[in-house]
Amino acid sequence: MLRYGNTSKPLHIAPSKFRTELYRSEFNESQDLKFAGLVSHTITMKKVEETTAGADGAMAALKAQMASYTEEKHANQ
Repeated sequence: MLRYGNTSKPLHIAPSKFRTELYRSEFNESQDLKFAGLVSHTITMKKVEETTAGADGAMAALKAQMASYTEEKHANQ
């Protein structure tokens, strides 16, 4: 469970299907990368599609409203 403020979101944690290596860089002139570790699990939010579906609809409505406003503004000039 991811908690921030008064909000909490369920997470899905599972072993990774592929090996992923992490490297870090030293901020010096050599720009060498040093091995930092392996990623062994993935974390995703459950029901992300349902959560973002409302936002996509709201964005489409906002774009339509802005286009209408722009057309009215040009018509009045």
